[in-house]
Amino acid sequence: MKSSNTHKGAAILILIFSAIFLIITGRFLYIQSTAEIEGVNLNEWAEKARTSSYSLDADRGNIYDKNGMLLAYDRPTYKLYAVVDPEYSRSEEEPEHVTNPEETASVLAPLLNMEESEIEERITEARKMAGFRLNSAARDVVYLKIKKKKLKIRS
Repeated sequence: MKSSNTHKGAAILILIFSAIFLIITGRFLYIQSTAEIEGVNLNEWAEKARTSSYSLDADRGNIYDKNGMLLAYDRPTYKLYAVVDPEYSRSEEEPEHVTNPEETASVLAPLLNMEESEIEERITEARKMAGFRLNSAARDVVYLKIKKKKLKIRS
């Protein structure tokens, strides 16, 4: 036969575990309904934890043939554009578009190893089509030369 102390001890343990279960269940229900813990909104916290943005360099690496000779490599390229439409700089004090194709061509020609007449012709044609792009001659060396000189052609 079991003693009354065993029944009392079992009843006390059942009450303690039931109370702990109710407290934990109540806390879970509270968190579920408010979506907040200690003033931290869980929806915002989860959104920050799940999403992040960062840039990845798109380096593809070098390609070699079976003899170890370099076949292809990454090389930065740049495109050089000239704004020829006056609408782009309407609100500016100084024009941000090409207003003098001859002078612009004379500045760019030595940097791009192109003839002045070819650049001037492209700018003039672009005025008719509202768009202008120099060919692949405008690569990294040209970009660096222009950047080094802090060249801003507004003429």
